[in-house]
Amino acid sequence: MIELRGVHRSFEEDEARVDALRGVDLTIERGALVAVVGPSGSGKSTLLNLIGALDQPTSGEVLLSGRSLARLSRTELARVRSTTVGFVFQAFNLVPGISVAENVALPAVLARQRPSDYRDQVARLLDLVGLAAKADRLPGQLSGGEQQRVAVARALVMDPPILLADEPTGNLDTKAGQTIIELLEASNDAGHTIVLVTHDMRLASRAQRIVHLRDGEITNVTCPSPRDRRLEEILEVGDPAPRRY
Repeated sequence: MIELRGVHRSFEEDEARVDALRGVDLTIERGALVAVVGPSGSGKSTLLNLIGALDQPTSGEVLLSGRSLARLSRTELARVRSTTVGFVFQAFNLVPGISVAENVALPAVLARQRPSDYRDQVARLLDLVGLAAKADRLPGQLSGGEQQRVAVARALVMDPPILLADEPTGNLDTKAGQTIIELLEASNDAGHTIVLVTHDMRLASRAQRIVHLRDGEITNVTCPSPRDRRLEEILEVGDPAPRRY
């Protein structure tokens, strides 16, 4: 589904070159749930932006379903961002002046779909995230956790095969964060390939693979064991055992 081959990404910053990614090779299978972790500045968000066709590598190649993004036209890249990839951002990025339902529908509106084509999908997703009763409210009338649920619903409205999430629980309290974790797991169970950047080890431990980045390079790829996942659940309900991460 997703493949990176020898990907480098460099930026010019204050007349100095910054290597955000340095020779990254990574394959993510269809239907996988993969977490990307590492310290700030390790290249996590850059990696996500390259997969989502929001940025291009300085060298190397990014492929989605065997198609190199570098060989696509602007129109084709826009279609990838519209129909192939859904984004969930830490800052929510909801439009403040339109309703919750209108925010969820926004990708379909931008894709010039008719309301009759997406109305039922919007209603289904709002019900899925538990916000059907707040469809007509404005984002500012919701809690942070509710706004993030709207963002997840919006990312899914076009039913993209790939869902990318950048720190989806970073601004949330424990209870709201757990709700987002459950929503992402449900989306993965429904067949979506999910790649998420996170500092939240509750979330990372639920992934099938954890990709560890440091200084723009993959240093390790681990697979959480059932014991790791169970430990996170125990710690979540207040067991006195020390947190491992």
